[in-house]
Amino acid sequence: MKKTVSPVSSKKQEKSRLIDIATKVGVAKSTVSNVFSGAKKVSPSITEKVLDAAKDLSYTPDFYAGALSKPNRSTHIIGLFLYVRENQYLHFFRDVSQSCITEAFAFGYNVLVYFGVSADEIVSHLSSGSSPIDGAILLNPQISEAKVKRLSDNCIPCVCIGNPHFKVHNPNFSFVDSEIINITKNVAKAMVEAGFSKIALINVSDIVSVGRDRDDAFKAASEEYHFEGHISNLSMPRDIEEGRIEALKLLDQEYRAFIVGSGDHAYSVYKAAGERNLQVGKDVAVFALGGTNNPKLVFRPKLSYVKQNYTSMTKQATDILVRLINRKIAKNGYYQNPRIVRGESFVFGNEIDRSRSKE
Repeated sequence: MKKTVSPVSSKKQEKSRLIDIATKVGVAKSTVSNVFSGAKKVSPSITEKVLDAAKDLSYTPDFYAGALSKPNRSTHIIGLFLYVRENQYLHFFRDVSQSCITEAFAFGYNVLVYFGVSADEIVSHLSSGSSPIDGAILLNPQISEAKVKRLSDNCIPCVCIGNPHFKVHNPNFSFVDSEIINITKNVAKAMVEAGFSKIALINVSDIVSVGRDRDDAFKAASEEYHFEGHISNLSMPRDIEEGRIEALKLLDQEYRAFIVGSGDHAYSVYKAAGERNLQVGKDVAVFALGGTNNPKLVFRPKLSYVKQNYTSMTKQATDILVRLINRKIAKNGYYQNPRIVRGESFVFGNEIDRSRSKE
């Protein structure tokens, strides 16, 4: 049976270790504590003796406990929560992590990255108060995100990359999102103007904030521009085969215009169109609201898609979080404009860009 140590017994063990060091050196336990916490200045000679004794006794100080014992209770650590999708490390996680680490370091903060941990485990970790972070950045939060609520309840400053679409009671909360709503509506409008009366949206799950945004924008466009619309929310957003099967069903229902959530979804439509002897860019229109994780996917004709700037979004999120941590005024929501890569899968004019807001 695996033996566990309770927080109380752990604290007692910590105190006893400090006493052992103090006895070995011949100083007060508080002096040893000051050496490790930096709460009070200790002479270099005493400090050296304490560190030598700690080494002899195989003692490693608890950095987090020392940091939290200081008056401002700051660890100068930011938690970066990368969402888990079957433990798949997505390509843009690198841009997010690098941008967060670089920007945080410029402000004197380190970054603790959470990946491969379930939402329940993270919530439990935060509930216990053992997470050594001053603030958190959450990537692509789900609707009614439990982690955000937990951070909010603990009054931990938090910035989401993606609008979580629910109210929190934490004044130290904000988000950074991509201006995808107007782009979705304008792509649908451009497809109607190109002569398509039936348009399909193949999207991620609507429990994810970006999925909900796209769905709502597509529904609004359908009502405003009077086309027959269909929404498919895929359970496995990176499964090309699932997307192919869905696209085949829609093609058989005479859908010829597709707005898709990612390059993977677009590739599914390309494959399905080929099986029905239809040509993308001529018989079938395809526009992707995101890129792809798979560099091996080749699109002929070239895909038209939205390229998200995760580096810029994460930098903005980190800047806002640092302000919140230091109790400075920060925006309670910020939208950035993504870049549109124009290909031949759907050719359109400048109409798609007209309602983009200024950064």
